[in-house]
Amino acid sequence: MVDVELIFAIVKIILSGISALIALLYCIPIIFLRRFHDTFNLLVLNLCSGVFFATGYYVGYFTVYHFYLYFFWTQPFCNFLYCILFIAVSEIPFGLVTLSLIRYCTIVHHTKGFFKTKIFLALCLVSQRIIECLLLLPFALPIGAYCSIPKWSFGYLLVSIILLPGLITLLLNLAIFKYVHSSSRRIQPINNTNQIPVASIQVPKLTRRDMNLLRQTIIIWGIVFIGCVPSFALIAIDYQGNVPRLVYSLLEIWDNLTVFAALINLFLYNSEVRIYIKNKLIGIFDFI
Repeated sequence: MVDVELIFAIVKIILSGISALIALLYCIPIIFLRRFHDTFNLLVLNLCSGVFFATGYYVGYFTVYHFYLYFFWTQPFCNFLYCILFIAVSEIPFGLVTLSLIRYCTIVHHTKGFFKTKIFLALCLVSQRIIECLLLLPFALPIGAYCSIPKWSFGYLLVSIILLPGLITLLLNLAIFKYVHSSSRRIQPINNTNQIPVASIQVPKLTRRDMNLLRQTIIIWGIVFIGCVPSFALIAIDYQGNVPRLVYSLLEIWDNLTVFAALINLFLYNSEVRIYIKNKLIGIFDFI
């Protein structure tokens, strides 16, 4: 008889592994090539490193859960597993928040040069990690023996690292679109006597790259949000474990597929890095 659960486990591990490899492939040129060290690519690096960390965690988690379950009954490993789970899951949503916040500051407050510096970028990235660690504490401290977790913990996880960052990301990007749209409709005041403009409004000029990044952020947010919410909502609701394990496996596969789709979408969007990696891979295969 075919072991459906085992097949699903292998599929989840493979999907997570492929996503981790693609994310790593994306990160390497941005890390090591100076010409990619601009704000845009560093934000993409932050997001892709989060994807790599999250999908790499899932590879380990699914492997342990399906093939080495006895590790779950050791207290140190259990605490470690759930703490890393919280950080891994939060990386992508909070990475989108950081990206959206920096774009909001550089566009809406474009006259303030500080928001365009790498110091501000570094402060945002460090603040992201600090916030993730602070939000981890209420989730990690109540973990008891044999991985026992209070009923409210997964509800807290769903709200704090899925719904709340998702809402902030959406609001920031909607605010950017609203600001740009309203700015483009402003009419310069005209002197009624000689019909000569007496004042001008400084309107931020967005490049095609800026507008595409805004669209891609919304698209990636939608993909990740649709993928993560069902699985974590079910975990939060089904505390007693009455829902069949097969349903969880299907939602976990769906979650992996959406992360994979978001990563591919981001990869296709960044033409500079994509062309560089493509040329390198072609060179390697030609050499072989």
